[in-house]
Amino acid sequence: MIESILQKISEGSYSTAELAASVGLSPEQLKNRLLFLERQGYITQGEDCGPAGACGSCALCPSCSDKDRPMLPVQYYLTKKGELFARREMPRT
Repeated sequence: MIESILQKISEGSYSTAELAASVGLSPEQLKNRLLFLERQGYITQGEDCGPAGACGSCALCPSCSDKDRPMLPVQYYLTKKGELFARREMPRT
């Protein structure tokens, strides 16, 4: 199951509902798995605002001055450890 989640994250952008449905979990079950994967260092999260600094007004931009702007959906990204696991290059323990 974890490998499937990591592979889907590596494929591109999914909403939480789409990701949950694609791996056969409820959104709440997926949330728990994502928290686990983040704590274990397989994924990290951030707002999906395009290339760094492109919008000039989000929490990821160092010069952000628009703190009242609604938060964008969270996007998950694989860490190096997550990439290795998703490609099955990491020995399993």
